[in-house]
Amino acid sequence: GSNRIQSIDDFSFSNLINLETLKIWNNKLTEIKQNTFSNLQNLIELDLNMNKIQSIDENSFASLKNLTELNLRSNKLSEIKQNSFLNLKNLLILDLDTNKIEFVNESSFASLTNLMELNLRSNKLKEIGKNTFLNLANLYSLY
Repeated sequence: GSNRIQSIDDFSFSNLINLETLKIWNNKLTEIKQNTFSNLQNLIELDLNMNKIQSIDENSFASLKNLTELNLRSNKLSEIKQNSFLNLKNLLILDLDTNKIEFVNESSFASLTNLMELNLRSNKLKEIGKNTFLNLANLYSLY
């Protein structure tokens, strides 16, 4: 919930192997590092809504193999890097509403083969590659 968290050390949650829901919304996080969420293999929902996240390291969510919902709404992301969402094969909902995203790499969503809902509303999109949504056969809502 709402606090004033500015950063999270690597492996801070690594002992919480049974954690299913993590809500760190309305804080002051500016970045997600590669090992921030390591070992949370049972996490289903991650809510990072209303922070100040400007960047996500590649592979930051790679260990979250059971994640079905990722909320990054109302942050300051300007780009989606190639491997930002690698290994999130069970992700169903990705909310990127109200960021500053200008460019989406063609392979940013490539591993999200089960994604059903993608929200890119209220961004500053200038370019989306023609193959960006190629692997998203299950997508039924694109905002």
